[in-house]
Amino acid sequence: PQMLIDLIKKFEEGRSLYLKKSFDQAYECFVACQKIKQNDGPSQLYLERIAKYKENPPSKDWDGVFTFTHK
Repeated sequence: PQMLIDLIKKFEEGRSLYLKKSFDQAYECFVACQKIKQNDGPSQLYLERIAKYKENPPSKDWDGVFTFTHK
């Protein structure tokens, strides 16, 4: 279905921006994913991670891996 294709394209765009530390633009992509598919789990996860990185930005040598700080 077209909805799924649109969701995947927007998610891939958001993830690419996320890996480049373009968090504001990535955030907008993941919000758009939520509009395409309400309660999209993967998009919600990235929105939460971006919020954390906006408070505490990753290091300059960040490789895109999210490190959990608690269980």
